[in-house]
Amino acid sequence: MLADSVVPNLAHYRGTWPKNWSVIDATDGDQGTVVFTLVKTNTNPRGWIPKFETQLVDAHGNIIAHFKNKGCGTWKVFGGDNSDVLCSVKDCCCLFHWKTALKVFLASSMSRREPDYRVKFKNICGEDHIIFHGTQSLAEVAVKSRWFGRPTYTVTVNAGADCAFILLLVMIMEKRAKEHEAQAQASASASYGGG
Repeated sequence: MLADSVVPNLAHYRGTWPKNWSVIDATDGDQGTVVFTLVKTNTNPRGWIPKFETQLVDAHGNIIAHFKNKGCGTWKVFGGDNSDVLCSVKDCCCLFHWKTALKVFLASSMSRREPDYRVKFKNICGEDHIIFHGTQSLAEVAVKSRWFGRPTYTVTVNAGADCAFILLLVMIMEKRAKEHEAQAQASASASYGGG
């Protein structure tokens, strides 16, 4: 799906979520090299209202893809510097979809009901995930330290999977988690009279 990012062998990646998120290749151990960076940019710097998008940038500074939150739990993913939509990612956090966190529809199949990819909760706590293409597992995602500081993601990508696409989904998962936390805090403060 994304250029030159299919891994030939099992690969491990790790990233911690500060303002700009650096993803290191941890396949050979803890001291890996930075392979991707997530950058939040204002696409309307002279306008009254900023318009933010998040870019996935490779180690050479090339924009691999970028995504925008379109509201209502939907993100659109675009390729590189162009405006071609690669896929749409939808949040499935509701009572009837408690096992599925995200549904991913490729641009060629956005009108279908069945997604091309699914991000499912691995356990009841909802912190760890498995990314599927149909019934095939592409990657496993483990989250550490969400409640005690910056979350650290460990991603294991299976051979033949597109690592940039997988990492892009992980980044959208983090955006989704932050939105759910903000909604929970707003709901809690509203129910306690704003304080």
